[in-house]
Amino acid sequence: MEKHHHYGNVHVVEKLRQSIEIWYATSEYLRQEMNPSMGRNDATHRWRA
Repeated sequence: MEKHHHYGNVHVVEKLRQSIEIWYATSEYLRQEMNPSMGRNDATHRWRA
């Protein structure tokens, strides 16, 4: 019984990891689409008036 419980936890953790990866990829895509002139490492651009 304990093995099944452990595998269930691994499954939940894997689904959570996948959800986080999808969220990150989507947020990166949207960030680039919203401001294509902003470089990937240009954090100062956000603070310009």
